[in-house]
Amino acid sequence: MKAILPPEIRSISGRLGKMVFRTYTKPDGTPDVRCYSYKPRQRRTPVSDKEVANRTLFGQISAAARALQRAGDTRPYKQIWKEVQSQINNR
Repeated sequence: MKAILPPEIRSISGRLGKMVFRTYTKPDGTPDVRCYSYKPRQRRTPVSDKEVANRTLFGQISAAARALQRAGDTRPYKQIWKEVQSQINNR
């Protein structure tokens, strides 16, 4: 389905309710806005043990990195994350 926007809005993207909006740029440079109905899909396979382990590890790293940041560590979060990840992986 094609959507027509007011001239003040050049682009829109994302989900609004049950519709997903995407803006594409045509070769001549004009925007082309399309909308699709949003249909969430159910997972077909159960969560594996490895996925559960990875999610748990992610949570541990995230919690430790946030705790360091809240404690006053002024380094960039990405750098803190890498340090915590290497510490946890070396256990």
